[in-house]
Amino acid sequence: MSPQSIALWCAIPLAIGVAIDSLELVADRAQLQEGGLYGYAVLATGRPMTLWGPFAPLFGAVFRYPAVLGLAGAQLLGATCLLLAATMRTPALIAPAGLACLLIMASRMLLYVRNQLGLDGADQMTLVVCTGLSVALLVPDYGAQLLAIDYVAAQLLLSYAVAGIAKAVSPVWRSGRAVPGIMSTIGYGSPAVGGFLKRNPTLAKAACWSVILFECSAPLMILLGTPGALVIVAVGLGFHVSIAVLMGLNNFVWSFGAAYPALFLLAHSIDTLWH
Repeated sequence: MSPQSIALWCAIPLAIGVAIDSLELVADRAQLQEGGLYGYAVLATGRPMTLWGPFAPLFGAVFRYPAVLGLAGAQLLGATCLLLAATMRTPALIAPAGLACLLIMASRMLLYVRNQLGLDGADQMTLVVCTGLSVALLVPDYGAQLLAIDYVAAQLLLSYAVAGIAKAVSPVWRSGRAVPGIMSTIGYGSPAVGGFLKRNPTLAKAACWSVILFECSAPLMILLGTPGALVIVAVGLGFHVSIAVLMGLNNFVWSFGAAYPALFLLAHSIDTLWH
């Protein structure tokens, strides 16, 4: 179980998620035009460096429609190359896979500078995974590769812990009102599910506390080694798939799923400590 082997397993869901994101961006390109929800004339006012200054014309040349579609194309190219390298798994494609990760990361960071609205934890996790995979695939030192994959696993566990603690201190989550409230929204909900949970407060409270307990306990479960990693992945996949189905946030499945293989390398290291 080498770091580069784990990196290639991480690369498969990462590449699929990035490809889906790129295709969605192209399919909804009307929103990138002036007058659309993500028209650059308005978005440029959100950051001083894109509104005025020496680099503002350069940002404008890259971020205005239709030039911005080039970033989506670059993402898609990187995702395609990464997926091919991850599935073929030949040594000659290790370095190109790392370069593909860098291309994805650069394209997404530029898109994040342009589109500041609607970003979430899945976007951040995508960059985390790209960073770790770039190092693991491009740096020849084994220790650096191991550290890069452990970084991805640690960031995954940290993200769960922070989210879980934030929910645990929230009266809305502890009371069981959070999930029904989210499910009742138009943008990120399912009114039928929200109404059902409001009529069944005990079930709603169980749903809220299930999320809290899973997210808070994930960093502790990894201390069990491989069995703990299996539990995190099984519960986590069910959690993120349910969010994708109910809330339409499919990007969480791919971005967090891309970090899951890294858990097993960290768990293997913990196994050796216990034995």
